[in-house]
Amino acid sequence: AQALMAQARAADMFIEAGPDCHPQAGDIMVWTRGGWKGHVGVEEDWEGQGGPVVEGNSGPAGDRVAIMPERLDDPKLLGIVRFL
Repeated sequence: AQALMAQARAADMFIEAGPDCHPQAGDIMVWTRGGWKGHVGVEEDWEGQGGPVVEGNSGPAGDRVAIMPERLDDPKLLGIVRFL
């Protein structure tokens, strides 16, 4: 996840979490999970401050692909990758 973020930054395709971060369907959201660990999900449909994100290693046991509710005010959100 963090390697993807670094590549997206180098290609000017990364939007940092914060006031200019407005996810759209198809964006890849990137979170930190502490240290070098990270997590990604594909934005499905965003409205306001939250929306459904398709994520692997998710769900109640972290063992499946699931649609998870996410929010922009999550302190672990690093930003989004937007493909042109």
